[in-house]
Amino acid sequence: MRAYVLVKIEPGADVESLLNSIKQIEGVKSAAAVFGPYDIVVEAEAPDRSALNALIQKILDIKGVAETTTLVVARESS
Repeated sequence: MRAYVLVKIEPGADVESLLNSIKQIEGVKSAAAVFGPYDIVVEAEAPDRSALNALIQKILDIKGVAETTTLVVARESS
């Protein structure tokens, strides 16, 4: 299963450090800093819902991460 995780960080948190930490998590395919209501967008892949939940929890456990919103991919165009 594939998902996009939208990450809000705490004020004053170091975006580069957070990006590097997130990219180290198994299942993270890419992570990018963005402008807008979220600070980082993560593309993630996991074999099932349980593994995806564990991946998201690892992101939430990183110091400086305030909250996440997860968008699970329902269908992809070919």
